[in-house]
Amino acid sequence: MATASPLLRRIRQRTGEKPGAFARSIRVTPCHLSNVEAQRRPVSHEALARAAARLNVPVEVLIDGTPEAKEYAAWLDGTPVAPSGPAA
Repeated sequence: MATASPLLRRIRQRTGEKPGAFARSIRVTPCHLSNVEAQRRPVSHEALARAAARLNVPVEVLIDGTPEAKEYAAWLDGTPVAPSGPAA
């Protein structure tokens, strides 16, 4: 089980996916999706993988606290992000 990043809701909304249809497409109930998006309940890695595939993003972007989630959030916000990896 994992805690989903707040990006799950933001990305889903940006794609125009409605909560009910999106929940069905990743095989969870709309109620569970709401709880996952609000970070009140954890989500299975399998459902998170299905959500990432549906939203066309790496699964790491949807896991709370990962560097990928932080970088993607900064990109969505238009905030410059220092490149990751070794310095040149």
